[in-house]
Amino acid sequence: MSKKTSKHKTIETLERYDRRWPIGDPRRPDFHFCGARAATGRPYCEVHWRAAIQPLRTRLGQEAMIVPIRRAA
Repeated sequence: MSKKTSKHKTIETLERYDRRWPIGDPRRPDFHFCGARAATGRPYCEVHWRAAIQPLRTRLGQEAMIVPIRRAA
């Protein structure tokens, strides 16, 4: 599978493997989706994977662990 560069995609132009990270306000005409290929082993491209994760600190004060957080679209 070849790596595809990120292109702004609308709901009509999304393809099967395009990422569906929403960008902008869905009520505006410039709303679109990321459309980039997912990073290996991730549900999003690298940029949006980093945006989707938040550090989690344990009660014991150990180093932060990175875990995915579900966000509403």
